[in-house]
Amino acid sequence: MRLFIALEIERSVLQGLTPVFDMLSRHPLFLKAVPIDNCHVTLKFFGECRAGPSSDIVREFTSIKLPEGPIPYRLRGLGAYPNLARASVLWCGVETDGNALRDLNEAVELFAGRFGFPRETRSFKPHLTLARVRKGMKLTSQVAGYFRDSQEKEFALSSFTRLSLFSSSLTSRGPIYQVLAQSSLIFHLTPEM
Repeated sequence: MRLFIALEIERSVLQGLTPVFDMLSRHPLFLKAVPIDNCHVTLKFFGECRAGPSSDIVREFTSIKLPEGPIPYRLRGLGAYPNLARASVLWCGVETDGNALRDLNEAVELFAGRFGFPRETRSFKPHLTLARVRKGMKLTSQVAGYFRDSQEKEFALSSFTRLSLFSSSLTSRGPIYQVLAQSSLIFHLTPEM
C-alpha cells in the first residue's frame, strides 16, 4: 500500500486555479496535468508499505501533535522544479504562517520516524503539484511565459482545517487517492460551566 500524509484543499478553493488548469489541459503532448481533485500539500510520502507497518500508521495517525486551530494560507505564484528552462514539475506556491506549518511538518516527521522512515533532507516548501512535464520534453515558450507572468499572482485565500492520511493506487488513468484517517485542525473550545 502506498501511503502519504497531506493537507487537503477544498474544491471551492481550487476553483481559483481553473484558468491555470484550463491552460495546462491544452498541452497534453508534453504535460500530464494533475486532476484538480487530487491537489493537496504533501507533508510526508511513505511510498509502498507492507501490511503490518501500514496498519500501525493508520491506527496511530491521530497521535500526531496538531496546531491549535486552522492554518491560514494563500495560493500564490506559479513556478517549476528545478526551473522553467528545465522544468520537470509545475507548481503553485502555498504561502502560510511558517511557524504553524513548520511545527506540523516536524510533528509529521517525528511520527514517521517512529516507524523507521528517514527524515526528509530537502527543506520543506509547501506547494501544489499542477502538472508533470513528460520525459524528454520541454515547456513551450507560451507555457513558460504564462508561468513567468504568474510568479506573483494570487489565486485563493483559505485555511487548512484537516490533516489526512491517504493511500494511493496507481492506475493507467493516474493515481486514485483514498482517505484512510483524518485529524481536524479546528480547535474546539469547551464552554465554561
